[in-house]
Amino acid sequence: MLAALWLGTQVAEGARETTRHTFFDLKNHRDSVERTLNEVIVKATKVKFTYKGDTLVFNANAFNMPEGSMLGSLIKQLHGVELKDNGEIYVNGRKIDNLLLNGKDIFKGDNKVILDNLSNYMVQNVEVYEKPTEKSEWLGYDVDKKEYTMDVKLKRKYTAGYTANASLGSGTEKRYKGRAFGLRFTNNSRIVAFADLNNVNESRSPGNEGEWDPTKLYTGELNLKKAGASLFIEQKDKIWQEKAQVATGFTDQTNISHSAKESFLNTGNVFQRSMEQGYNKSFQIGATNEFTWKKPFWLRSVIQFHFTNGNNHRQSQYAQFNDPPNHFGSTPQILDSVYSDFATTELINILTTRSKQQQKKGDKTYYMNLNLDFGKKLPWGDNIDLYIKTNYNRNIYNIKDLLSNDTYGKASHPVDNDFRNRYHDAHKKDFYIDSQAKYAIHSSNNWNYEGYVKFLHDYNYSDLGIFRLDRLEGWGAGSGQNIDALPSTRDSILQTIDAGNSNETTYCRMKYAPGARIFLQKESEGESEWFCIDLPFHMENRKYFYTSLVTDTLVRRSEFIPTPFVEYSRQTHNYDHRYYAKYSMSYYLPSMSHFVNVKNDIDPLNIYVSNPKLKPAIHHELVMEHNRRNRINNQNISVGLSVWFRQKSFANGYTYNTENGVRTYRTENVDGNWNAGGFLNFGRSIDKQRHWNWQTLTDFRYERNVDIAGTEEKIGNEQLNKVNNWWFKEYARLTFQWNNMKIGANGHVQFRTLNSRSQNFRSINTWDYNYGLTCEYHLPLSLELASDIKVYSRLGYGDSSMNTNDLVWNASLSRSFLKKQIMVKIEGYDLLNQLSTTYSSYNAQGRIETWYNSIPSYLMLHLAWKLNVTPRK
Repeated sequence: MLAALWLGTQVAEGARETTRHTFFDLKNHRDSVERTLNEVIVKATKVKFTYKGDTLVFNANAFNMPEGSMLGSLIKQLHGVELKDNGEIYVNGRKIDNLLLNGKDIFKGDNKVILDNLSNYMVQNVEVYEKPTEKSEWLGYDVDKKEYTMDVKLKRKYTAGYTANASLGSGTEKRYKGRAFGLRFTNNSRIVAFADLNNVNESRSPGNEGEWDPTKLYTGELNLKKAGASLFIEQKDKIWQEKAQVATGFTDQTNISHSAKESFLNTGNVFQRSMEQGYNKSFQIGATNEFTWKKPFWLRSVIQFHFTNGNNHRQSQYAQFNDPPNHFGSTPQILDSVYSDFATTELINILTTRSKQQQKKGDKTYYMNLNLDFGKKLPWGDNIDLYIKTNYNRNIYNIKDLLSNDTYGKASHPVDNDFRNRYHDAHKKDFYIDSQAKYAIHSSNNWNYEGYVKFLHDYNYSDLGIFRLDRLEGWGAGSGQNIDALPSTRDSILQTIDAGNSNETTYCRMKYAPGARIFLQKESEGESEWFCIDLPFHMENRKYFYTSLVTDTLVRRSEFIPTPFVEYSRQTHNYDHRYYAKYSMSYYLPSMSHFVNVKNDIDPLNIYVSNPKLKPAIHHELVMEHNRRNRINNQNISVGLSVWFRQKSFANGYTYNTENGVRTYRTENVDGNWNAGGFLNFGRSIDKQRHWNWQTLTDFRYERNVDIAGTEEKIGNEQLNKVNNWWFKEYARLTFQWNNMKIGANGHVQFRTLNSRSQNFRSINTWDYNYGLTCEYHLPLSLELASDIKVYSRLGYGDSSMNTNDLVWNASLSRSFLKKQIMVKIEGYDLLNQLSTTYSSYNAQGRIETWYNSIPSYLMLHLAWKLNVTPRK
């Protein structure tokens, strides 16, 4: 008895099984349960995770989660697992391809539906493994690399019957959050329905690592209402299956941003400050139906429909300076001064241009898609595949905007004023058909050979009308016309057409891609191997018809480009070692609009001209990774290196007019862009009882960025800017769990440095770092406390208002009633009211630092309810 208990509590991580879905039954063991056997005290602890052959299995019952937690909160706690805000999941640095629920897709492509709505208490295990694709399972051998899969296994009592949960929260600052979720399971069917409404932009909870990083927060204030349903039905013998899902949503968003930008130029850098305020409303509805038939042939059809209707209202202010305006204050203070009657002479003397714009936009998009995939096994072991995909997309939009630009001269007053009252009316539609025919030979030695040909036809039509209403009497500067107003007659509008920028275009593309693919998939006891070489040859013929009142032309282009792909993966030592390498080559074709000799001056401060000499850009990428795990101490080490470089990259180069602040852009091909870096991910348990766990991630990268900018008046004499961009990231986390308490310490530091030999370039060094504590504790009286506190610091930014130290504290206190069917929770978000949202970007043309509005501090009271109905046995 003593030996059995010791094996079940201490060595489970080292057990090696070949059956994927078996698991040690630990449900009868409790944390820190003491038993006395002949004066020998044995302490049993739940095993958090174990390995079953190639499968990593997390025991959800071993994690101390606050009452009311969702699946997403559990995923964040798993050893070596990272959950991104968009629902992407990484395990030891490797991205999960599929998130399944009991082996089935639920809301495929939208992980957040399950992550945010499935209750944590329903989960028994979370399994991570390599899963063959459905097509491979049907054929009986792998035709594609296996998909890295996370499979959420429910507790047995929830695998049949009904489960539902709902919550409603109301808080200060008029914040609210409501959610409802229902799930019905049988052996051959799944039905899911959900609804969500909130205006807090947030799915994270206090105590979960405290990752309220100002560079990762949602921007703006979002009012979201969405609902959806999903259905899965499978025939008893699994001959056919049906999947259907529908989702609809309404968003109402307010965005406010302040940006500080510095442009690197050879005759002296220029500096921009801008503010923007936007209101966006959008309605979306989409539906997908997927039907699969597996005997005696393979047939899959996928039908999709999506509709979006959006409205946008935006206001912006912009100013450009010949010298840094930092000492005049923050971006809002500088722009307020520029547009006031009390601006100082010193500020006006460095001002070159100011601009103010008001814009309203309406947008409707219709999208329809049909996919058909057919496969047939031949009697002698080979197989044929036919694939066809069709897509139709239509977009209708109109824009009404008022734009006022002022240019300042040395006399410290406006010397030029450009006012535009514009109306845009646009209609776009495109259709394409993508198909492939393939013949595959499967040999007995696990080598496979495929020959295929791909064909694609793409058709795109666009009709863009731009009208300068300011040319009509009573519609110019100072007329006071409302932005919603339009002339009463169509004839009046047609008289104001912008002949140089209005156009009608038709684009046609025909692509043929014959190719060959050779691959090896081999499985043995504790080992697997995958090797693939794919060599397609892309032959593209493109035609572009461009018609306007001043130009009527036809452009043709033909390209022939091979794109080889090589991939190798090997797992050894009972799947404890994994080696991976990949090389790929891809290409990017320049837009056909670059080959038409026209000038786009819709925005008078940013003018675009064509370049008929553009060539395709070629991208090369090489990736190497190695993963090693030690089951005794839960240790995992992942290391990776990657490098890419581009030939003939597209650089949106420009020349800058120092007199009036106008930029004239022309896309050019440049060489010299490349990127190299690597990562080291290390994690392990520190003590034998697995109470202490440590994880660290080191990430470093060098990027050589080559771009074009200049101040010469003649296009083509621009300066080639070369900037070296180095950055280093380090993340560390230490957690301790004992009985009803879990605490953690974590920190993150990022250092970035940019330097260049270009004239007037000043080296940039920025630091972003944070550190803090998290805590979850079960208090007396069945109370549960969760809290996190963290300091976020920034140094080295050009806008001094962004060099801040923010102390962010979040906390929640909850209690359950009626056998945990009802839960009451009070939650505090950013209790010290210090959080702000910032982003920064750097390249060879300059740097941009932007502040965005975000959700203010609030308190919220939640009431949650759950129901489970299981069928009688």
